[in-house]
Amino acid sequence: MINTYKGDSMKKKWNTSKTMILFLFFLFIPWTGSVFGQPRTGYGKPIAQYKGPLGVEIISFSSNWSNPKALESIYKELLNNFHGEELAYFSAVYIYPDSPEGVAAYYYPDFDFGENGEYIYKKGRYIEIFNGNDYTNIAQFARILSHEYGHHFTYYYLITKENKHFAQWKDTEYANIRNLKAYPKVTYYYNYGEDYDHRWDICEIAAEDYVQLFGSPLAKRSTIYYDSAQRAQQNIKEVEYDSHSFNLLPQENLNLPLATEVSGLYLYWLGLAGYTGSVPTLSKKPQLILKDYYPIYEDYYQYHFQWTPVSSNSQEKYEYTLVAYPTGDSSFPEAIKTVFTGQPLEAVAGSALHYNGDGTMNVLLENYEGSYTFQLFIKDQRGYLFTSDPLEVVFTYDSRHLPTFIDDFSEHWSYSYAEPLLQMGLIKGYPDGTFRADSPITRGEFISLVIRSFYYTELQENFQSQHWFFKEGYFQAAENLGLVRKDDYGKNFEKFKVDGPITREEMAFISDRCLDLLFGVDGQCLEPIQFRDQESFQYKKEIIAMASCHIIQGYPDGHFRPRKNATRGEAIKILHGLLHLI
Repeated sequence: MINTYKGDSMKKKWNTSKTMILFLFFLFIPWTGSVFGQPRTGYGKPIAQYKGPLGVEIISFSSNWSNPKALESIYKELLNNFHGEELAYFSAVYIYPDSPEGVAAYYYPDFDFGENGEYIYKKGRYIEIFNGNDYTNIAQFARILSHEYGHHFTYYYLITKENKHFAQWKDTEYANIRNLKAYPKVTYYYNYGEDYDHRWDICEIAAEDYVQLFGSPLAKRSTIYYDSAQRAQQNIKEVEYDSHSFNLLPQENLNLPLATEVSGLYLYWLGLAGYTGSVPTLSKKPQLILKDYYPIYEDYYQYHFQWTPVSSNSQEKYEYTLVAYPTGDSSFPEAIKTVFTGQPLEAVAGSALHYNGDGTMNVLLENYEGSYTFQLFIKDQRGYLFTSDPLEVVFTYDSRHLPTFIDDFSEHWSYSYAEPLLQMGLIKGYPDGTFRADSPITRGEFISLVIRSFYYTELQENFQSQHWFFKEGYFQAAENLGLVRKDDYGKNFEKFKVDGPITREEMAFISDRCLDLLFGVDGQCLEPIQFRDQESFQYKKEIIAMASCHIIQGYPDGHFRPRKNATRGEAIKILHGLLHLI
């Protein structure tokens, strides 16, 4: 049972599937009394140095960054972030090979007091980037660099333009615009204690805002994510989610609105720096819906999401990334899919199957449990990110919601096999509300059931025929796949009576061909099983193969009775056996 809600309702925890999360970089802003940027002791002399035209130095102690040209690329990337007069107060970026304190980076602020008690920001501020030996290109730490420069930018302008320190954040215009006093968890890092939460540090919130509003294109680069259907097609079993990915986790604290969606915030910081500009806006929010869902196998479901475009103007290009997280815990969202303007605005989550052209099948079995929130991150051409309204989905799986029938067959021997197939929607009853487990099943019914269950074959409709089996393309698909052949039913299939009852022998050879097409199964799964009447078999090899695979079985007296008409219950057991074997 699936319930969906619009809004911000928060509850329950996440039950993750086969995915791996890489945790967000954990950044501090230590207090320092240093006058000017200086290297750490214990690393010896720098391996390489580069000083840019504006006086900022890039100093490396990492072997991966031993080329001055590579350091020049770091310098240029630093300046690709928006900057103003505060750059004159910045001196250096140090690149270290490891991380002695286990963090990704540090920024060092410092200030004095003037004669009238006003703050005076000190020059020579600097950044330390750690784990340099883990990075081979600037893109891998561009967001960290932007975040740390965001500390410099926001510290400088808060102190020099508002004459406020972050310790006084409640009295700042920044806090008013961002409505931070409405969040009791917001704190200043100097108040570090057991209940300290990095996500709610006022300094970190401001630095994250800077990256969203003024970060470089590389700092705001996106990762292309693939949904369940694409992953099944490409046989991608597990996904690593990198928290540096801008379109997965644009800010560490998703309990707060994104910076681009806070009215006045962009112009506030831009104005303090002495600039003006056009405000990032989204013409309208996409409307996200769960269009439908259905089981792939037993309790493993596939969910189909769709959403409306931001704009009908084909000249405007947007990137959409659908993410999900347990309702109430947005710490580590899971990316579902990235889609671009011009592509279908839809995504498949959960489980998926993909049938390959060589007879093999890729299976991805993932599920959600409890309450999840789904949301879109929408990125415009300028690199600004926005959100859709959240969609809450409550996932529950209860077999008691299976359909009931007038001729209740819950005590029938075949019901245990039928139950998962009913859940998957593969089998149904008749329009009069009956199931008829002991009634014969026709050739058309059984073959169409196999095709729907195991093949993503595009059915070619035949409008010249009035019979559903031919009209909907099942016969042509069965012939093309080789499930039925002229050797079985005569030169022009004259013996193929679509509404006639199918025999047990026919079900056996069709099932054998099904497995052969999917997996190349040839011969017995186990020791061959003997039947007392096997000398009368027309398809002896196929019957014995399916019996050895426990797809079919004989009667207690040792006979198979190949030409006996099959019942719906027997067909259900065969289909269930095929699914389990696969």
